[in-house]
Amino acid sequence: SATTDGGAGMLAALGARFLDASGAPVGPGGAALADLATADLTGLDPRFASVDLILASDVDNPLTGPKGAPAVYGPQKGASP
Repeated sequence: SATTDGGAGMLAALGARFLDASGAPVGPGGAALADLATADLTGLDPRFASVDLILASDVDNPLTGPKGAPAVYGPQKGASP
């Protein structure tokens, strides 16, 4: 499955933190990104500074809308509106 959170989950797994306007961490999941004010990348392993990450996806759906990834693939995964 491709990412439906703009890569935020992947970056969080690598040490990034996502903060709201008050500096508090936003919750997990794509919906919480509506509260995102800044991404703190200071927790990333410094070895990533010289790494080019190349990502691949077998789909090209947009992130939102009726043809967006959540609308199209969510029901396959058991999600509902």
